[in-house]
Amino acid sequence: MSRDAAQPSAAPAAALDDACCFDCGAACAHDRWLCATHNVSLCISCAGVHRALGAGISFVRSERLDGCETASDNAAFAAYLEAHGVPRRDWLAAGRVSRYYTPAADLWRRRSDATARLRAVEPPDPELVKRYEAAKAPPIWTPDKDAPACQLCRRKFTTYYRRHHCRACGRCVCCDCSPKVCWQTTSRRCKRCVPPPARSIPGLGLT
Repeated sequence: MSRDAAQPSAAPAAALDDACCFDCGAACAHDRWLCATHNVSLCISCAGVHRALGAGISFVRSERLDGCETASDNAAFAAYLEAHGVPRRDWLAAGRVSRYYTPAADLWRRRSDATARLRAVEPPDPELVKRYEAAKAPPIWTPDKDAPACQLCRRKFTTYYRRHHCRACGRCVCCDCSPKVCWQTTSRRCKRCVPPPARSIPGLGLT
């Protein structure tokens, strides 16, 4: 039988128990393997299939042999699949290999990878940030007489269209080219010095 062949439709309730294999529903508490990528429990047979997929698709470890302490949550992954149009019966009917190349499984992996990267980033030391800010040279402001027009959009200043100075670079800019405040500070910054705002990333569920 092909390795990609579908597994027998085991009872869905049993497969959601963390002591059962998520892929086939077999009891695996005595020799449980854990898929860290999808956060599910596997029996040794299905773990062999996952190892053949490669660590980029499914990273598996043995709870007994590797001393893996990662907790699984079969119900969470099943609920995710259900919410993305993949009911449990369809998952069990699909091939053991092809099911992990579906858009829903790919989206789960990319979300998990993004979360892991965010967790791996430690915030900078506040004291080092203060020392860095204090060591930076103050910006050289452009004199008003040398800037008859905005240095970014070139719109001419008038009595009612006033000048503003960027507190980061010292440019003389108009109000349209300098947001009143930056999200990192309370001082006025020009568009060149303001970090770009967060944007949605297709496939990561950010809106």
